[in-house]
Amino acid sequence: MTEQPQATTANIEWRGNGVPVSTEFGDVYFSSNNGLEESRYVFLQHNQLAQRWQNLSSNTFNIIETGFGTGLNFLAAWELWQQNAPANSQLHFISIEKYPLTKQQLSQALAHWPELKLLADQLIANYPHPIPGQHRIELNAGNVCLSLIFEDIEIALADLQHNNIKCDAWFLDGFAPSKNPAMWSRQTLEYITALSEVNTSFATFTAVGRIRRDLQQLGFEVTKSKGYGIKRDMLSGVLKQHTPAAMQWYSPVKHSTDINSIAIIGAGLAGAHIAYGLAKLGINAHVFEEQDSCAQGGSGNDQGILYSRLSHEKLHLSEFSLAALLYSYRYYQALFNSGVLTEKDDGELNGSIQLAFNDKTKVLQEKLKQRFSNDSLIKWLNCEEISELAGIEIEHNGIYLRDSGWLNPQQVCKKLLKQPNITLHTNSKISALDYADGWHLTGGPSTKFDAVVICNASGAMSYTQSTDLPLKSIRGQISYIPLAGAVDRPNLPVCYEGYLPPPQDNQQCVGATFNLNDTSTQLSTADHLTNLAQLQQYLPTYYNSIMYNNVAAEKLKGRASIRCATTDYTPIAGQLADQDKFIQQYIPLAKNAKRTISGAAPLLPNCYVSVGYGSRGLSYSPLCAQHIISLITNTPSPLSSKLVSATHPARFLLRDIIKGKATIED
Repeated sequence: MTEQPQATTANIEWRGNGVPVSTEFGDVYFSSNNGLEESRYVFLQHNQLAQRWQNLSSNTFNIIETGFGTGLNFLAAWELWQQNAPANSQLHFISIEKYPLTKQQLSQALAHWPELKLLADQLIANYPHPIPGQHRIELNAGNVCLSLIFEDIEIALADLQHNNIKCDAWFLDGFAPSKNPAMWSRQTLEYITALSEVNTSFATFTAVGRIRRDLQQLGFEVTKSKGYGIKRDMLSGVLKQHTPAAMQWYSPVKHSTDINSIAIIGAGLAGAHIAYGLAKLGINAHVFEEQDSCAQGGSGNDQGILYSRLSHEKLHLSEFSLAALLYSYRYYQALFNSGVLTEKDDGELNGSIQLAFNDKTKVLQEKLKQRFSNDSLIKWLNCEEISELAGIEIEHNGIYLRDSGWLNPQQVCKKLLKQPNITLHTNSKISALDYADGWHLTGGPSTKFDAVVICNASGAMSYTQSTDLPLKSIRGQISYIPLAGAVDRPNLPVCYEGYLPPPQDNQQCVGATFNLNDTSTQLSTADHLTNLAQLQQYLPTYYNSIMYNNVAAEKLKGRASIRCATTDYTPIAGQLADQDKFIQQYIPLAKNAKRTISGAAPLLPNCYVSVGYGSRGLSYSPLCAQHIISLITNTPSPLSSKLVSATHPARFLLRDIIKGKATIED
């Protein structure tokens, strides 16, 4: 099934005063009088945001907007948040846009407001590619999280409902109902109600009678006020009656307890990203590692490639892979910009090359043009262009993937785990987990933890809570070839059947083998020969230039480690199910897989898992870490509901129930 093409970008005309007008809907994006002041008056003032943020009782506040447009409302809210919200709080701003502006259009529109330039420049720098789906952008050192959803309004709102998102304030800002009736349909307003709680507020520039009556019928107390400028009226209000929406089996379950201390088992990429994200929120993270230092397993190589094999097909894994790559690129770029990571020493995000090295990859790359041909994410190059870009002679055509590069996984882990609020416990093998009004770790301190996250790859199967996860071990070995002389060297990663990062310390890393169900970490001459054979086959000119001295394979240095993958190659990230109760609740699906099961899924209290990243740990683990953090902190997930279900730990158990393979034991 071919994946949906890129999101349709906005068609805009610019009036003489520079105001953008949608040719699709025949309406302006902001008032020609003073768009910023209108945003402040309608959305900020009538949602009473300044007062509410000055007296914020929780650490987070969620705004959902219907129609991102130029981002003006978001920037106004961000500015007000900085002026009024507590320093340790977090704003989640979720905005839905079916026809996103291009980055150039966004920049031109926001140039009207020089007073917002500092914030606008950050938004423009992080503005995502026009690819359908949800894009998480973290700004203001993570204190402001913008989730842009490029999708039809009803589809996007249904997705948020399945993810159990609850809104504190609505910005209802689609084009006028007469111009864009789908944005104001009864179904849309019903979704808005379902995503609200009692006292959730809304504000909108429109005062259409049908909109007012629908909102009142759905439980909102609606107030008509004077509109901005020449507009006569506008609407605002709060929800007074609320009926909880039905939850899906994968819908995140909100918890009511404060979580202040967390035990994270495993100090590789999965554990380090989670610890770092929690620590930034002021939550104490204790990371337990059975080795004498962090990143000693699959996360321990000196070089790894941040990339993904893109697909034209609409599959959960391909959709997740793309979302993870786009998020992780912005995430690591922020780490470099903030000084947590150091350019060149810890990696370079200057893109990567994927070669069309056989008939299969040639066909795939041709099909990718249907999806990405108009986007700057991918550039199609012939072998001469690739050779010039890479700095070495390359015999194949291919693609240049912009949002990519290489990183030192071990250094990433070390530097993330050195941040405040993180305690690393090495030589600490946790043999069991027990819950009694908190989590207790056998092999750890006597301290009780509010939550636990299992991040120790296939070691997760040693705990009763996660013993049935379908994980498998895949051995991978990299080889180091010593370099001498003034030979041309690749200046960015080149990916083929294996991969070739830029050389470091006068040695060329070549990797990596893929040996299923092999758990040996001893160096293998046969694996060295495999790496060399692939290099010779796909990059013969470069192979000959560095192998002139006939280095014997058995004398090469290298590293072998074990990757942990799942049976469907999609990672596992989420809250673990209470297995017996889960089977009992969903056993009716064995007779009718389409039957609706009401109620939240039974899950283990504050027990999470993040494993199964295979050879994509650098790309996959940051997005999954943020999803885990959202579950722990009761905040919106960066994953769509489709991807929440695709990565949910209980998905395998649910499949077994439907197939009649899981039953309740007597």
